Amino acid sequence: MNKIFVSIIVIPIIALLMFKAIAISNYDLKQRYLKDQVDLVAYQVKLTGRLTEDAYGQFSAKINKIADFSDGESIVLIKGMYSNGLIVALSDYSMGEVLNKGEAFIIYIKSKEVSTFSRIQNGGISPDDTKNLYYKARAECRIEVYNG
Repeated sequence: MNKIFVSIIVIPIIALLMFKAIAISNYDLKQRYLKDQVDLVAYQVKLTGRLTEDAYGQFSAKINKIADFSDGESIVLIKGMYSNGLIVALSDYSMGEVLNKGEAFIIYIKSKEVSTFSRIQNGGISPDDTKNLYYKARAECRIEVYNG
């Protein structure tokens, strides 16, 4: 009886837990990679004062290997000004635009597709979007180079 109990109940539960652990690890690894890439772009802009088409193309190609960030709303580039420690006067950043020392640059990415871990956790894609996990990352920086 014990062997039947183990083979019918315990082994499938262990397999499910292992599969879930692998999915969590995979999600975490991809999320960290995306955050590193977003931080790298923000650091480049911080030092140079601009994001070139070439740098944006390389960044986009790297993150699209992880998940689908292809539509225009998946990658958001914003510029602004610092005032009393807050970023104000937010507007869209145009590719190649030169930012001056002290201005702010924000990059935000969010994948179009739900992560595999979220699909396992929810038993598919949840109709309640607040329960779905997407790949996303955000970075902001203050421009350090003088371009005046």
